[in-house]
Formats: sequence, C-alpha cells, structure tokens
Amino acid sequence: MLSNEINSFFNKKAKELQKCINQSYKSLWEFGDKIYEIKNDTEKAFPSINVKQLYTELNNRVQWQMSYDTFIKAIKTMEYVKSRKLSADIKKIDFSKAQIISISPVADKTKKTLLLDLAKNDVNFMKKHNRSLGGDYKKDVTVSNSALKSILARKLYQEEINGRKKAVKNVDYSQLYQGDCKEALKGLGDNIVDCVIIDPPYNINFGQTDPTPTVMKKVFEDKMSWEDFAEVTRELHRIMKADSHFYCFCSYQNVDKFKNIIEDVFEYRNIIIWVKNNFGPGDYEYNYAHRHEMIVFATKGKKRFNFVTNENRARSDVIEYPITQGSKRYHTAQKPLDLLSHLIENSTVENETVLDCYAGSGSTGVAATNLGRNWIMIEKEKRWADVIKERLANETKSNNNGSKSSDNGTDNK
Repeated sequence: MLSNEINSFFNKKAKELQKCINQSYKSLWEFGDKIYEIKNDTEKAFPSINVKQLYTELNNRVQWQMSYDTFIKAIKTMEYVKSRKLSADIKKIDFSKAQIISISPVADKTKKTLLLDLAKNDVNFMKKHNRSLGGDYKKDVTVSNSALKSILARKLYQEEINGRKKAVKNVDYSQLYQGDCKEALKGLGDNIVDCVIIDPPYNINFGQTDPTPTVMKKVFEDKMSWEDFAEVTRELHRIMKADSHFYCFCSYQNVDKFKNIIEDVFEYRNIIIWVKNNFGPGDYEYNYAHRHEMIVFATKGKKRFNFVTNENRARSDVIEYPITQGSKRYHTAQKPLDLLSHLIENSTVENETVLDCYAGSGSTGVAATNLGRNWIMIEKEKRWADVIKERLANETKSNNNGSKSSDNGTDNK
C-alpha cells in the first residue's frame, strides 16, 4: 500500500505524462525527456522505489501501450544523451500523427551520431524519401536501428552532395578543343574533371561512306590504335578528380579489349547495356540481330551516385533509350541526349565538369549544358567541331553558354 504522499506524487507525474501523450507526442525528444525527468524525480523523492515499480505505477495511471522493455530503452537512451551533453544539439521531431513511440536500442559506437541525426530529421522527411519508420502512423511509430541507419545514410549523402556543390559553386568553364585528343589532353591540368563520357571508335571495321558519287569519302571512321587508346585512358585518369566516374561506349565485339585497357588504370565496376530501338548491321540469316551497345563503367576512387528522383536507389545496368533520328541526327555514332543526361545526372551535380574527348557532333556538351554542368569537349575534325558550335547555339537552353573554341596546334583535318 502506497502512502498518500507517494500516491499524490505519481498522480501528478501521470498527469504530466498523459498530457504529453494527449498532444500526440509532438516531439520524440519531449516524450523521452519526460520519462527521464519522472525517473529522476522519483529517485530523489523516494529512493526506495525502483524503476520496475515506477513503470507499474505509471502504467496503472496512464493510457498508453508501452512495454516495460521499451520504457527502459527510452530511459537508457536519454541517459546516454544527457551524459554526453547532447541535449542542446538535439532538435524536436514532429510526430504529430503518432500516438505511441517505441525506441529501439542503438549500438554504443554509433549512438551519438544516430541520435543527433534522428533529431534533425522528421517523419515528413522520411516519407518523402520512401523511408518508412515502421508501424502505423496513426497508431504507432517505431524508430528501429535500420530506420536510424537509413536516416544517417541519407543525411551523410546530403552533406556530401552539398559539399560538392559548394566546391564548384563559382566554376564556369566550358571549352571546345579542335584537334587530336592525345595532344589536347596533355595540355589539361590534373584533377579537374568530375566525369568522363567517351565514345571512341569501336574498331569493328564499320564505317559509312558519303553517298554522293563525286565525294565518296568516309564520313565516319571506326579505326584506332589500341596503344593510342591506352595512352588516352592514362591521360584521362590523370585529369580526373580523386573520386569521379568514367563511362566508355563500346560494342560487344571488342568489349573485352576496352575493359582490359580501362581496368589497367581505373577501378572497373560493371558493364551497362544500352538497349536501342533498332537493329545493328549484320548477317541476319546466320546471326541473331543485335540491338544493344555496351558502356564500360569504371571509377577513379569511390563516388556515390546522385539520387535524382525518389526511385529505388539501385541503378539498373540495363537502360533503354531510342536512337536519335531525323533532322537531329548529325553523326552515325551519335548518342541520344536522354541517355547522356541519365549518366550525367547520376554522376555529377550542377557546375561539375564533364569531359568527352571523342566529341563527334557534341551531344555530351549539349546534354551537360542543359543540365547546368560545365564541359570539356575534344574533336579531331574541324567539320564536326563546326557542327558542335552550331548545336550549342541552337539546342541548348541558353545560347550564351560561354563556350570557346581552341585550336591547340595539333593536326587538324
């Protein structure tokens, strides 16, 4: 039998706690803090009453659905926070739709970081990014270890993206070089490029001849030296930043050769399959007609993808984009703007720099400009460099793109 004094004490504390519950736990921090406060007040006023008795008395007076284990976890969590003087740094979380809160334990080595991060992110943030905290929002919100880790991962990712954006905030640089890429690359500084997207000759003895009888010249050359490509790859590695992405288009006939050269320098990741809406040339009577091309994906260092939408975080290695047709198709090997935009958005933020040293008709630069990225393009032949300038003037969101043309003294055709 409790004394009148103890009964009066618990009745008062139960009312305070019930008030917090009736306010739908507007703050997880307020709720945990209230339990911790009642526990301390009880120890001071009545040292003989243990935590189990405290829970029992509150449970008899308060309309809630909290287990004893969860009650203890809440107290231990707050003790951890208080002992490390973290309370001043923790902000309130809006749990306006929550009626019951249960707090799962967090490993000691990560508790401080996770608690701070949890306190800076609310339910709406989690919903926006499809990260469920578990339970029914109208009845229960369970903050589990996995949820805490998800919040932390998203927060760290956002801090990383903000840091990258801040680093290139004032960068405004786009440059077109007309000349041999081996020589042009040597003139570029170290660690200046955030992403490389290249479409070199496939070396499959494929070409297209101008149909005009009086011309009869190749308009698309598909040969290159593997030694030259290896040299170009080494130069690209030098000019790329410590953590950056590398994409190289190629065909199934020589993907092994491209991959071997690339992984001698870069960290090979995987092969992306681009599924097209047309069939490639071949002997259809004896072979299956192919309608895909390949992209070797590699990295220099380790760099996260951007989460540009609320889609699943996984990036598929099979992508489908139709080829460019009609009046917008300038070059036989031209890649779709939507495909290039997909790669650029995954691998860069605004004002970061994308490089293409086999520029062709300049689709990489057009896509980069329209996404607010800087670019460096190198094209060997003057006629294609002229096409690039025309496309930048006519197909980008702003004609005033700041691009410049440079003759670097190499053998221009």
